[in-house]
Amino acid sequence: DLEIIDGSAYLNVSNGVWVVESTGLSTFVPIANATRVTRVVKAFDGELYVAANRGMMGPALYQFDQLDSPVMTWQYGRVVGVDSQLRVLANLGDFDGAAELFPGGCVNDECGEFLPGSISAYVIDVTPSGYTLGDGGIPGTIGSSPMLWSPQGLLEGFVFGFNTAGSIRERSDGNGVNVGGTSFDAFLELGPNEFVQFPNYAIDSEDFWLREPDGNFMNEADVLVSHGNFAVAQTFGPLELYGFYPGIVPGFLDRTMPLLDIFPQLASIDIDSISDLASIDGRVYMTVRGSDGTFLFGARDPSVVPEPQSLLLLITAMLAGLLASRPGDRD
Repeated sequence: DLEIIDGSAYLNVSNGVWVVESTGLSTFVPIANATRVTRVVKAFDGELYVAANRGMMGPALYQFDQLDSPVMTWQYGRVVGVDSQLRVLANLGDFDGAAELFPGGCVNDECGEFLPGSISAYVIDVTPSGYTLGDGGIPGTIGSSPMLWSPQGLLEGFVFGFNTAGSIRERSDGNGVNVGGTSFDAFLELGPNEFVQFPNYAIDSEDFWLREPDGNFMNEADVLVSHGNFAVAQTFGPLELYGFYPGIVPGFLDRTMPLLDIFPQLASIDIDSISDLASIDGRVYMTVRGSDGTFLFGARDPSVVPEPQSLLLLITAMLAGLLASRPGDRD
């Protein structure tokens, strides 16, 4: 997972966080006993925080510059993310119910309060403002769908219907959240989020079913969204990489373009997958996993600049073999 905060990149792996400065200098910050580490978040008090699962020791919340002493611990649960108000979201219970962990730790052997409608659901990701993306069964049906909760912990509705989501980012323009995912076809929603009714529950209609450059629907692709309009889609099985924003192919709102046509510098990497995507201040960043390690790639965001093919693309940070001798693998 990748976060860009105050000019530095934070890449969390299974047992710690890589910090990459704007100069390209990278430092690994380990977290003792961690088996999974959440995204780093800048909280309301101006400090950085991170949470970690610690196996049988239970999850813990840390201030990033004081990792030797947890701010809070819990007896059980699997933390997924922390927002800027220090709400810690986790999966609890036999049905992986999505829950907000109690700030005072476990009370009477209870560690958190289930989010509305989440008993048969689980949390996937949490944004800094507290939008929570999950997945669960749609009441009255045999299907499941991505679920979106508000920063207040209220169920806003089901997103897309009968599909699977895996990526959420708050839009930097303040206009809702972006969500990407797949089932048999890749889909993408660029905020705002408007819901329509499905029996008695809100179902959000998709913005885009992504198509390949030749116009065929993109089947079974993982869609990573950024904080703007640019997204990356990567197919399962034989890896194919595409970039997207509405109209990247002139005259077609829903067609994608081969990622190497947009960023030819990526051709020098034997890419296994794109791990995460972010965009800030007119730049797009992605973590690229390859046979030689993991790279942090940065360039101009093509969705905010016309004719991206003609741009002089700027790589602001590309770290060969960043994790080639890493202390832990990304979870």
